[in-house]
Amino acid sequence: QTPLLLSPGAHVIGLEMGYRTAQHELTLQTMERRTVLLGLPEATLILCDEQVPNPTLWPAARRAAEDSGRIVIPDRDRELFLQSAPEYAGCESSLLCMRRVGKMLGAQSVVSVFRRSGGKFAARLLDTSDSAMASATSADCTSCDSDEKAVGYVVHKLLASQHGGRGETLLDTQ
Repeated sequence: QTPLLLSPGAHVIGLEMGYRTAQHELTLQTMERRTVLLGLPEATLILCDEQVPNPTLWPAARRAAEDSGRIVIPDRDRELFLQSAPEYAGCESSLLCMRRVGKMLGAQSVVSVFRRSGGKFAARLLDTSDSAMASATSADCTSCDSDEKAVGYVVHKLLASQHGGRGETLLDTQ
């Protein structure tokens, strides 16, 4: 809200908040006044079910979130946080606990991706500000030509949706 006094010429204005950054380039003339509004992208913490070994699960979910315009909090940062906060040890299976961890890491949302029986994938989205939860599932991921494609599809569709009430199904498709 505070005005910046800049000399005439080219400038890059940057805004940084945790993992989120935005910048705007502008050229000013003498005595010119300009209003610049910068919007920060949302940061998302992605959790993947570790009980089902799948090397493509996290990378596919990360790419889908990034394709949706989100900043993904690195998995190693989550691990470092959990190591430094023993009160959260063993909480990774609880979305509510991970919502708190995501909030402490600066995330606006937490996405949990997991494989269901029969090869189906599902994802849940928690908004860290109000704990509203939404879900997305694949009806039959075995029809996809790869797990990576199925995971990416589910996560991308989930993040592209505006989630409503707690537990409301947003996506149930191949």
